[in-house]
Amino acid sequence: MNSTWEIEDLKYNTSDGRVTHLLWKLTSTHGDVTEVRRGSTPLSGDVVVPFALVTRAMALTWLESNISTEVKDALQAKLEAHVNAKLAGETAVGTPNNW
Repeated sequence: MNSTWEIEDLKYNTSDGRVTHLLWKLTSTHGDVTEVRRGSTPLSGDVVVPFALVTRAMALTWLESNISTEVKDALQAKLEAHVNAKLAGETAVGTPNNW
């Protein structure tokens, strides 16, 4: 199982360029089965790097600082459980043939 966290976007104030939220994506994959969850995490007021100077590495560090390890682990475990359920044939996604 491979799980990765990415920052897809940043929400920021146009007036001062202060980043206020991280919009993230968690992807878990095993073989041909992939599950994705997205979320938004607010940043504390002490982040003062202007939007134009933010790097991906910086944003990932902020994510690490603003989501507890317990929450990240729980989100990842739940997503991996969904992948495992699909692999075991317990769940599937689709529409009926007559749709």
